[in-house]
Amino acid sequence: MIKNNGCCDLEYAKKIKELGVKQESLFKWHSKLDGKGNRVYTEIVYLPIKQMEQDYSAFTCGELGEMLPYYLVGKGELTIKKNYLRDKRTGWNVRYEKTINCKGEPLPTICGDIMANAMALMLIWLIENKMMEV
Repeated sequence: MIKNNGCCDLEYAKKIKELGVKQESLFKWHSKLDGKGNRVYTEIVYLPIKQMEQDYSAFTCGELGEMLPYYLVGKGELTIKKNYLRDKRTGWNVRYEKTINCKGEPLPTICGDIMANAMALMLIWLIENKMMEV
């Protein structure tokens, strides 16, 4: 699979699209098809070329950072703020830290080999666990 440190991997881009996130990004994962409709290869391309049904937004760190909420307020007076950090062992981590007087269970720390993947995984987790709406 193609690795791009600026954009999330194809598998996460597909999941984000399945969850109903609007497909607005500077880049996209574009599949080149043969004459029979079979995928020959997939690459990251700049968005201005026509968006096809088989394309997925290749969200950048900046775009994912805009989508991830700065604060989360939920059940049990849970108020938490996002934080990014890099760990030599686990790669990039995205987590939400409890604020003062915060009650409730802490959220998991999400790890990814590149920052965009960690951010994409956190976005997926938040949507699937109904901590945010699309």
